[in-house]
Amino acid sequence: MARKIPKEAIFTKDPDEVADYRVDWGTFLGTDSDTIVTGTFSADAGITIDSEEMTSTSMDVWLSGGTDKEDYEIANRITTLGSRTWERTILIQVIEK
Repeated sequence: MARKIPKEAIFTKDPDEVADYRVDWGTFLGTDSDTIVTGTFSADAGITIDSEEMTSTSMDVWLSGGTDKEDYEIANRITTLGSRTWERTILIQVIEK
């Protein structure tokens, strides 16, 4: 069964671009002042994670590469101060622009 990814989590990039994409965890952290303490990204083969940045409520990933007309899933897993562990996936559709 294919994973359902919400349309707001689907992005496009050119194979030659190096660009950043954000996963905003604010809604999931709720109103009890929970914050991200650790987080990582993992990606399908064929696209490169160049770097990651973390704030208390979001994570950014910088991506390069990818093959024209291919889709890549990028997973972001976080652990919070309140000991929650969550994972969300974004989809990168590589399209020659």
